[in-house]
Amino acid sequence: MVYSTNGTHNDQETESPLMQLLKNRTNLMVEVSKQIEDSGVKDLSSKVYFVGVISLLDTLFNVSMDSILEELNIDSEIKDAVTKGDGVLGEIFMFAKNLEKFDIKAVEDFCDKYNIETEELEKLTFEVIQSANEFENSRGA
Repeated sequence: MVYSTNGTHNDQETESPLMQLLKNRTNLMVEVSKQIEDSGVKDLSSKVYFVGVISLLDTLFNVSMDSILEELNIDSEIKDAVTKGDGVLGEIFMFAKNLEKFDIKAVEDFCDKYNIETEELEKLTFEVIQSANEFENSRGA
């Protein structure tokens, strides 16, 4: 789903902005999760990836998030992260959303809590966006 197209068949097929946001958000969350040591969450990166993937399903399918989570029978740890921002998974999810909204104070608080240098965050963000753009450009070739 994350790497699917928007259904057009033009010569210059482009990805929907929602799918681009989903890829950027998910990849950034995974990279940030790698910076957090000893979070106590088993399989942190894979869980963070899943949180990122499901985080926009309500918008994509125009269905409430509660309905989606109930239908998919999602673990409570994931459910609480997406709906309430709870736990380290939720904190990483909220961090990504705050970064998208340019809520600098919230982003700085997150970085302070997890000892992530702002220079490192800028580098990660740039690399994620560049990687997503390179992937998109390779699909059009």
